[in-house]
Amino acid sequence: MFEKINIRMLGGFSVTADGKTLADSETKMTKPWQLFCYLVLHKDRVTSADTLLHEIWGDEDLTDPQNVLKNTIYALRRSLAGNVKPGETPILYRAGGYCLNGRIKWRVDVDRFVDHCSAAQRCRGGIDARTAAWKKAEIVFRGELLPRLSGEMWVMRAQRELAKKYLYCVQQLCEGLFEQEKYDEALKSTVRALRIVQSDEPTILLMFRALDKLQMRSEIVVAYNKMARFFEAETRRPLCDEIRNIYREAAKTVDKTAQDYTAFREELVETLDGRGSENGAFYCNYEVLKQMYAMTARSVRGKVIVPMLVTVQANAEDEEEAKIRTAEAMDDLRLAISATLRKSDIFAKYSQNQYAVLLCLVDLHEAEGVRTHLQNAYENAGAHADVRLDIRIPAVI
Repeated sequence: MFEKINIRMLGGFSVTADGKTLADSETKMTKPWQLFCYLVLHKDRVTSADTLLHEIWGDEDLTDPQNVLKNTIYALRRSLAGNVKPGETPILYRAGGYCLNGRIKWRVDVDRFVDHCSAAQRCRGGIDARTAAWKKAEIVFRGELLPRLSGEMWVMRAQRELAKKYLYCVQQLCEGLFEQEKYDEALKSTVRALRIVQSDEPTILLMFRALDKLQMRSEIVVAYNKMARFFEAETRRPLCDEIRNIYREAAKTVDKTAQDYTAFREELVETLDGRGSENGAFYCNYEVLKQMYAMTARSVRGKVIVPMLVTVQANAEDEEEAKIRTAEAMDDLRLAISATLRKSDIFAKYSQNQYAVLLCLVDLHEAEGVRTHLQNAYENAGAHADVRLDIRIPAVI
């Protein structure tokens, strides 16, 4: 039996057992490895067979689900440890479900990140000690959770919670770095964070403060030209006054034409590189969606283009509570749309409680199937019971 298994899940995936590599960046994320990742993320409990079938296979039509699960577990055990005694396998069967073998020392980067964050919050030392503690946590977070599975609903849910913790970590780290006047380090941390979560305004503000302290005026103009449009498209509001003031002061001394060209070129390169998931529907701002609709309508022959307008409404009586509930539900809905629709489908945020979705479908019957799958995915994403999902499919395009 293995003594120690190291698992990387942030920014990539790899498994090493007692120094032997069992999976790396070239390993295909087949169902056994997907199931393994799910068990690792929930390793402190026994996961029922029904839960595993629901999370890993979703709406797939399986002739014999229980047998499929057993065969997948068998394949996973062989991939991890070959033929070993039942009690020595890394994956155990307990009370109708499955869990990791507690006799093995599991070292998971996700756990290390969370533990370092907790340790940093408990730190009562001076500014140097607190900053060092947050830096330890930030270093462990090497990127998006399981990027090759980023279209899976259960990965999206976990990534959302980890991203919140990571952004808080970066903000706490930058506070310490600013106090130490280490503005270049703060800048690197914010730039890295914004590659993972592009529209977090507190982190954007910290980045501009660092650029301002470093007197990087050209970089301020380029960053603002790019981020202001993206942020407004995402939130329907401009960046805060402090960021705009930093930009205005920098723009006074910069050749704006040259900087606009640089920003334009960098945005095209980023688009080619791809900043989102390679799986699931493509998310963009509403202006892009309108242009994509116009191009699709002109180019498609023999197919019906169905723009699906998804409306989320909060039923809470208190107006402020309704706003909060709706915002949370919109996050869940974005996960549901990304996980449910295809790579060829496009969606954008139309308002504070609506997404517009562009589908390339053969007929409206197919669109009704999308309605069912989307409703189920929304509920599975942890949506609030007091926020109703209204999916409207126009009969005439």
